[in-house]
Amino acid sequence: MVRARVWALGGLGVLDLLLMSSVRWVVRRDTNRIIDELNVRLRIEIQPFQRTKRQALSDRLLYDPKVQDAAEVHARTHEIPREVVMSTVRRYAHEIVPAFNAYVYFRFGYWLARRIARLLYRVRLAYTDQAGLAAIPRGATVVFVMNHRSNMDYILVAYLAADQTTLSYAVGESERESGPCKR
Repeated sequence: MVRARVWALGGLGVLDLLLMSSVRWVVRRDTNRIIDELNVRLRIEIQPFQRTKRQALSDRLLYDPKVQDAAEVHARTHEIPREVVMSTVRRYAHEIVPAFNAYVYFRFGYWLARRIARLLYRVRLAYTDQAGLAAIPRGATVVFVMNHRSNMDYILVAYLAADQTTLSYAVGESERESGPCKR
């Protein structure tokens, strides 16, 4: 009886190994095909780092020699154990590295943003400065600044800009709450 269970579990393990690698290959192939289509359609291409897993980007940042040196100096200066400083650095690295999945963003996110925006609003784009957009260099970063008058700002921007660029959001504290920036 025990021997049969061991064989069954072993068989399931082998089947899992074979099926999961095949499924991963199919998903990765489809995702790369979709991303290649998007790169043709978008004015700003999806960069290779945006295809990299978040954990890999976080690790690259965490183990960068400059970050390691700064953590060492901070630990010595403030007489804090290096492990404590590195746990804080690890938390910051995970916080600032964006989680971007091009497939989810363009297949699901854009569809959802479009549905919600059209359900709640009659969305019309009245003016587009095509000459100004064309003058932006290909590798440049475009920053949209929203006034937060509505929580729909993010959804509307995602919907209206999706055929032009990929978006990443940064959220900061209000100036009233945190005070003015001093240099």
